[in-house]
Formats: sequence, C-alpha cells, structure tokens
Amino acid sequence: MNGLNQQVNFGYKTPLKEIINLDAYTGKALSRGQRTFEHIHPHSKGGQNTIANCLITGSAINGERGNMPFSKWLQQKPSVIKNIQSYLNKFRGLKVEGQDYVETVKKTLNAEAKGIVTFTGKRRQNLSYHA
Repeated sequence: MNGLNQQVNFGYKTPLKEIINLDAYTGKALSRGQRTFEHIHPHSKGGQNTIANCLITGSAINGERGNMPFSKWLQQKPSVIKNIQSYLNKFRGLKVEGQDYVETVKKTLNAEAKGIVTFTGKRRQNLSYHA
C-alpha cells in the first residue's frame, strides 16, 4: 500500500491512539483519554481517516486548529514545527499494520505544508504495532 488512496480507512479507531502518547503539536505526554485523532488534511475538506493523514494530538490544540489548512496553521503557530519533527523522530521505524508510520505520514505532512517546511525522520527505532 504505497499511495494515499490505497490506505486502509480505519474510521476514528486509529491504532495510533493505543501506542502514541505524545502530542504532535505541543510535544507533551498524553494519557489515553487525552489523545485525539488529528487530520493533517481536514476531514471536512476531504481528508481521509488513514495512517497517512493522522497525527495524535490533545483535544484542545486539535480544536484550536479546527479545519484550518495545515500550511496556514504552520504559519500561524510556527512553534508546532519543531514538535512535529520531534514526534516523527521519536516514532521513526514504527510499523502500524505493516506500514512505516513516519514514512507514510511524512508524505502528507510535506504535501500539506506547501513548502513552508520539509519534515524528515532521523532516528530509527524498532517499534511495531499490529491490531
């Protein structure tokens, strides 16, 4: 499953909520009950419920962004850039249902950032999750 259109749609029950305890926008640790599914490309604007379009965030900052385009969010809140990069570095190598999460989500992040920033993943870890 290489393309975004070939991703498995998992509704709002993303397996990432079970394993990622870090807010991608703030860098803060989250309890299971605080974790929300953040669409990089807003769901209300056609964004899908897939690993490629998913970050884990807390509800307050998720609501603060609303359905604002990701590139505009980065411009209005540039402090999230370093936190997103740290999030990617931390979960580099994480496999979720056979997919490399960071490599998959990075494509959407970079496409939606529209040249404002280029996200990478630097540190490899041997993390794996299968539902």
